[in-house]
Amino acid sequence: MSLLGIDLGTSNCKCVAFREDGKVLAQASVSYTPCTPQPDRMEIDAEVFWDAFVKTVRTVSALMDEDPVVALAVSSQGETIIPVDKEGNCVGPAIMNGDNRAREQIAQMERELGRRRIYNITGLPLDTTFGGTKIMWVRQNQPDLYAKTAKFLSCEDFILTRLGFGAYSSKCLCCRTLLMDVKKRCWSDDMLKVTGIDAAKLSEPVSSGQLIGRLDKGIAALLGLNEGTGVAAAGHDQCCNILGSGVTDATAASDAAGTFEGVSILTGTADTSDFAFANSINTYCHLFDDQFISHAFFPSGFTMNWMMDMLRYSGASVSKGELFARLDASVEQLGDRPTGVFVLPHLVGSCNPDYDRSATGTVVGITPNTRPEVLYKAIYESIAYEFAAMTRLLSHLGNYQRVHISGGGSKSDFTLALRAAVSGKPVYRTTSSEAVCQGAALLSGIAVGIYRDREDAVRKVIHLSDCFEPRKELSEAYQASETMYHNIYKALEPIRRQWSGIQE
Repeated sequence: MSLLGIDLGTSNCKCVAFREDGKVLAQASVSYTPCTPQPDRMEIDAEVFWDAFVKTVRTVSALMDEDPVVALAVSSQGETIIPVDKEGNCVGPAIMNGDNRAREQIAQMERELGRRRIYNITGLPLDTTFGGTKIMWVRQNQPDLYAKTAKFLSCEDFILTRLGFGAYSSKCLCCRTLLMDVKKRCWSDDMLKVTGIDAAKLSEPVSSGQLIGRLDKGIAALLGLNEGTGVAAAGHDQCCNILGSGVTDATAASDAAGTFEGVSILTGTADTSDFAFANSINTYCHLFDDQFISHAFFPSGFTMNWMMDMLRYSGASVSKGELFARLDASVEQLGDRPTGVFVLPHLVGSCNPDYDRSATGTVVGITPNTRPEVLYKAIYESIAYEFAAMTRLLSHLGNYQRVHISGGGSKSDFTLALRAAVSGKPVYRTTSSEAVCQGAALLSGIAVGIYRDREDAVRKVIHLSDCFEPRKELSEAYQASETMYHNIYKALEPIRRQWSGIQE
């Protein structure tokens, strides 16, 4: 028998079938691209999510005759909101996590409740990223849409409703709306009041690893699964990544190297301290009710996807995978010295510690001799600088000794060597690069009794492979470049303010 873990992300949906011991049996993925109909907006037809989910599950299930699927769980991106009517039909586009339209709404929230008070309630910095700000925008700017919306769903609860269940959302995903009282683990009356959002339009918060139900005959047939297959609540992709990378306590951090890259540590209480607030640390519910996470993140994969798209658009008639392989091979010829090119990966704004939505992707230092492999390496250098900044922030909140990394950005050895050298933290790669799917699958296994608890699941399934220790000579080679990178970001602040004013 097998377990399915689905990762419904910002740019693709992945489905992986795992045996009880964690061996990958089959996998499939479908990519999609959000649209940007206006500046600061990022949307997608939510039916794309459902179609991608069905296609990936059907593809994988067709290969599972000898190991039938007994349970599944869907982990998803946070912050995206999907308006649906009473029948579960979409009544508007999904407003994506990278959408920044709700600037006036967060200004209103700041005036009425204050940033510090909001952080103390939610554990989150006041920002347009979070789903509740987008719902507030809809209420104020599209009242007809707000009125006919029965539920504003996250991606996970959208899939659960399509599977025939009610509108249930894992608590960690609920937190990503900015409407959750992180310490009480329930919807916040204060946040609902300041946003004017009706609690009846939100999903019911549930614990991750809870059995939501079992597939009926019709839905099971659509997915190519057996009737009665268990469906469990999973949660935010960052939280599932923590479990799927084998982190169950405070001795290690987890890094999910995806479209957004996030470094997370586990805590026993919700840390809304002055330091956490000053540095915009995201503190919210973990998968399990006795843990919270402190999370710092930045947009990383957006920049690499942009570069790959540009190369393919310019005539490189190969897949992204082939391009990555070629560029990795070319980077080896560049040696261990910094490129001298600086790529600020803020295509959708910067995150910790500044949360500057006026920040943009910026390239500094290119010359006529800047070949694609140099730009490729420079992007990963910038990601290493951002990664190091995140690990240092979190070191103020927890005494962790190492970082477990997974995701698409973890596959190239030189990138992990860079991260370790610049951050000073040993970086361990998990045997499965799809830790989000692995974590979701483990939750489904806990829900149907295959594993006793999280420790039992991790002990039986999760293994670490390569370890990248910080190399002194590499660290010294990059010290000046790392300082230069952060100085460039600071130096561009007045230009960002000026440009933001022009755009308005």
